[in-house]
This record gives sequence, structure tokens and C-alpha cells, in this order.
Amino acid sequence: MNLTTRNNLRRGAAACLAAGLLTLSGCGQEAPVTYLEEVLPQNDGASATLTLCAGELLQEDSFRQALEDIVRKYQADWPQTQITLSGDTYEERERSGGELPDIFVTTTGQEDLLDFSPYLDAWDNQGSLSNAARLAMHHRGGQGAYVVPIDTSQTLLYYREDWFTAFNQGKDWYGRAKIETWDQLAESAVKLEAQGGVALAIEPEELFNSILWSTLGVGRIADRAAGYYPPRTDQRTVFSTEQAQTAVELLQKVWEVRVEGSDPVEAFVQGKTGMLIAGHEAAETLAQKMPEDTWTAVGLPEGESKTIVVPCSWVGLGISAQTQEPEKAVHFLSYLTGADCNTHMAKLCGTMPIFTEAVYMEPSLLEGPRGHELALQGDTVYRFASEPAALKEGYQQEARVAKEVDALLAGDITEEEFLSRLDQYHLDILREYQADGTLLPWAEDKEDQENGEAEE
Repeated sequence: MNLTTRNNLRRGAAACLAAGLLTLSGCGQEAPVTYLEEVLPQNDGASATLTLCAGELLQEDSFRQALEDIVRKYQADWPQTQITLSGDTYEERERSGGELPDIFVTTTGQEDLLDFSPYLDAWDNQGSLSNAARLAMHHRGGQGAYVVPIDTSQTLLYYREDWFTAFNQGKDWYGRAKIETWDQLAESAVKLEAQGGVALAIEPEELFNSILWSTLGVGRIADRAAGYYPPRTDQRTVFSTEQAQTAVELLQKVWEVRVEGSDPVEAFVQGKTGMLIAGHEAAETLAQKMPEDTWTAVGLPEGESKTIVVPCSWVGLGISAQTQEPEKAVHFLSYLTGADCNTHMAKLCGTMPIFTEAVYMEPSLLEGPRGHELALQGDTVYRFASEPAALKEGYQQEARVAKEVDALLAGDITEEEFLSRLDQYHLDILREYQADGTLLPWAEDKEDQENGEAEE
């Protein structure tokens, strides 16, 4: 019995498990012993039609080909299940009053999604899910699973390896330019002088979150999908902690050594800066415009927690809560995103595979544009977290954290005001959510919530 099955049972999903009783004899005593089998979605072979709304992805030749290949292979084994691909989005179907899709592409993880967590064995049996993939699957917090990512993205630190090597030649450890921590990054920018500085191709909010969560560590947040709350609900938010104060100070240090300009990637290419923080898209540009042996990419710096914890962006597939064929939809989704098909899509479309074993199934992926990310994917030091969007409708659109970060960096508010505002704002969200007795996403049960204890 694997860990997922035990977790399902502990969460009260025993009714979904196949179970039986054996009677064992020993020393004249009989004792019932329960055995459990893995929980896997089934396709019973009855006629059914599933619609997959892929939206704009179908306009990309590589995605269309990958999806059509996978659908064709699936229907060869289960011919009674008709899979229809559509270029519509869930929102377009909903606005028009049309028939809602069974499976659809989502980037927000809206609430009208089926929780397929009882069937997580279907993915866990395929291999080791990456940290980014697992966070996306549990993006609403706790054990519920609502989305399987078809692509994830992580921010990288690009730096001029040739410059750093030349500068460090003959220097002792203290005199060298290093980038293992955020403090070292800021110090190295000063040490390298004209060759220092960091270009930022990410939003200030993402920079702050990366520093904050790396300073806190995942052990100091309630859930990786609720990165602004501590594990105990009787405390205030993480913004009231000493670690948050440290994170704000580090943010200011990094901001002071940034190289300004309209195109951070081009500034790095032209040698105006020795460091660049950007997404994976920058790697392709650098590979085209710079000699191979002059630069490299690594994970972002560590915080005080000795880990790297960064925001996770993803595009995923979810199942409509209104589907008439929930088990067949889960069965097809598990096939579509299983190790073989997912690796095929990664090779064809340039997406990030969700299983760490993909690099062994298809070694050529390491030579592709996502090679630097793939090299980090299995690194346990590299973690992911996200804002607690599940607690408040319209949270992402409100962008409160982004607004406060911008105000801080512009000098419009003090560090104390910044932390106080975000602490109160997120505390209000939490209390509003709890007001009607709703169980927090990261609490296993009411007792957990009442005691202020949540599982890491």
C-alpha cells in the first residue's frame, strides 16, 4: 500500500477504495486484517463522449499534433469513448450558454473543478511528480487535486560565468563573488563594479515572493498554496514575523543593484550587467546571441531557510465539476498526462514534463530550451509556493501584494507600513473565510482548524 492510498484512507476516502477482509489464525485467535488496493480510474467500455476545450493551444501546430496523437492512441484502446477537441475556452462556453466541456485548459484554477484526489495513485504510479507539478495539482491547498499541469515555469538566475571566473581567480573565499544567497548576489553586484548589477525580467512582486518564501522556508507556511499564512491559524500572517522583515531588507538590497532598462535580457546580452533574473524564455535568446561558454543559468539564490522557494506559474487541464462522465474524464486525463504522453508532449511542444524521470525517458530534453529548468526539477532544495488565492474570489485581479511592493520600492510607504498593511489585509481575508465555519483548505479536519495545526 503506497503513501497516497494511506492518505486517501486517512482523509475519509475509504469508500472509494477497494477493500476486503482476511481472517488469519494464530495461537487460537482470529483477527480481521484489512487489505487495500490502489485506486485507479476506470473506463468500463460503455459509449461516452468527452469534450476537451483546449482554447488557443489548438492554434499552435505542435500542441494540436500532440493532442491529436494522444487522442488517437487512446481511442485505439477505448473505441467507445469519443474524444472531441475544441478551440473554445470554458469561459466562452459558459458565456454563450453552450454545453460545458468535460476537460478544459485553465491557468487560474477556478472553483468549478472536479476534485480527483481519490485517484492520485494513477499519477504516483507513473513516476515522481516534480515539486512544481505537485503544487499545481494542489493549487487550492490541502489534499484536494483539481488540475494537472501541461506546462510549468520557474524563474532562473543567468550570470556571466566567464566574468565571475576571471574575477575570482586567486581570491580567497571571502573575496570571491558568489551568488548562492540573496545577500551574496547583492554583494557580488558591488564587487564586480562595471560588470556587476542584476537585470530583472520579472515583476517586483515575484522577486519579493521569492525572497520572502526562501527566507521563511516551507516549514513556516501553512501550505505551499497558502504562502502568506503560518502553520497555526491562531497566529497573524507571515508578514508579522522577523523573517518577513529580513526579506524586505533583502528586497531593498537587490533592488538597489538592479540595472535599469526597457529590455533586461538585451542588457545582459550587451554586457551591461553580469546577472539576469528571468524566466526560461530568456535561455533561447541567450543561446542565439551569446557564445556558449560565456553564460550559464542556475536556480535563484537561497534564503535563510537554506532552500529556494519560488512562485509557480502553470497551464493545466482540469475536469468540469458538471461532467456527466467523471470517472472516464479522470481516466482520459490520467492517460493524457501520464509519463509516456507527457514526455511526448514535452519533446514536441517544448513544455516542462511533470515527472522527474522524463529526462531518462527522453535524454534529448536536457539539450533543449528547457534544459536548465530540467536540471533543477529533481533538486529537493528547489521548492514552489503560491499566494492563497483560494481564500478570496478575485484575489489575483486585486493584485494587492503587487501594489504594495510597487509602493514600497517607489518610496511611497515605509517598510513598517508595507508589512503592516499586508498583514492586516491577509488576516482580514482569513477571518472572512472562517466566519461561516468553512474548513480551511490546508486543514485536515475541524480539530486541526480549532487547534491551529495544519499538516506540512
